[in-house]
Amino acid sequence: MNSELQLEWLKPQALREVAKSILHWSQDNKVFLFFGSMGVGKTALIKELCLQLHTTDQVTSPSFSVMQVYAGINEVYHWDLYRLHHESELLDLGWTDYILSGRYNFVEWSERLQALLPEQYIKINLSQLGEMRYLRAVCV
Repeated sequence: MNSELQLEWLKPQALREVAKSILHWSQDNKVFLFFGSMGVGKTALIKELCLQLHTTDQVTSPSFSVMQVYAGINEVYHWDLYRLHHESELLDLGWTDYILSGRYNFVEWSERLQALLPEQYIKINLSQLGEMRYLRAVCV
């Protein structure tokens, strides 16, 4: 695997190819930490990643529940840490078990994590300039 992936796109319809590229590039890595400002498209990208992973549940932002589980060929855990007050809340939810499960974990607002970062993960930075979206992914 190359150590870095960089993508850019203009139209929302391009998310399908972006998601395919990410999944192909990431190989066996299944923990993805997403960074980017509000409205940059983290949830939209995660929705497309879940479609590519053949989940059968509707993908929604877990802002109020902190974590959603999506069933399908690949079970996916979708985290939104925006309203997280303290990392101990994640431990109460079983964070460690989910992260070490070997299943896909997509984590929004990952900058709220400090001590609970997994040993290996894909860091995805999303940014926007005008209508153009940019992605830089690295394996950490």
